[in-house]
Amino acid sequence: MECLATAKVYLHPMMGEHFGIAPAEALAAGLIPVVHTKSGTWTDICKEGLYGYGWSKPDPDIVAELVQNGIETWEKSKMASKEFLEEFSPRIFAKRVLEIVNKVIAK
Repeated sequence: MECLATAKVYLHPMMGEHFGIAPAEALAAGLIPVVHTKSGTWTDICKEGLYGYGWSKPDPDIVAELVQNGIETWEKSKMASKEFLEEFSPRIFAKRVLEIVNKVIAK
């Protein structure tokens, strides 16, 4: 946890992961995620570049550049991510579950 408190960027090299709780926790801690674009982390957590950076080719130079971009844009990006994180709150989760259940019941 101490590491998350002092870092600005979270590099998540896992390719093909469905969701990725670690990048979500990093985003919640104010870090900028850098993830592979062939993952649910890219679509669900980073919202395809809105809240983080992604790469598609395993090139260390590209990944290093994205990490550097995250460091440089950290202050601006962390404010935007706080608004997005509300989507993962217990209140919003419960609301979405109820909406789905109500749709199923209505059929």
